[in-house]
Amino acid sequence: MTSEDRARLLEHWWEHGRLSQGNREERKALANGYPPGPARAHDELSELVDEGAPKVVALLADLIDACPTDSGPSIVGTGPLEDLVNQHGDALISELETLARRRPSFRSALSSVAIEQGSITDSAASRIDDLTS
Repeated sequence: MTSEDRARLLEHWWEHGRLSQGNREERKALANGYPPGPARAHDELSELVDEGAPKVVALLADLIDACPTDSGPSIVGTGPLEDLVNQHGDALISELETLARRRPSFRSALSSVAIEQGSITDSAASRIDDLTS
């Protein structure tokens, strides 16, 4: 993914969020895949989270920083980051720890994650807890 593609993905993902909270016409258009950029960005990020590739951790950190408001950490933390941790937290714990130590906004997002019982090992959950408490 080029830096331009990455920037576009981040921008369009936030636009998807805005449109999904918009008026009836905006929500209806979005449900029908319009505008295509935001609809694709949401699907693409969801696929990357489902795959659990290590590169998605840095992408989510950039997504937080690209938020047009101060609510990025909580929105990403309770959304795609929570999904990533619950699906792939054991495999990605090193990447999660590294970014949480380097980027306060990512650590803040990680503190918003609700870890589902049994989704990751107690060891990984404890390591995340140590980072966010």
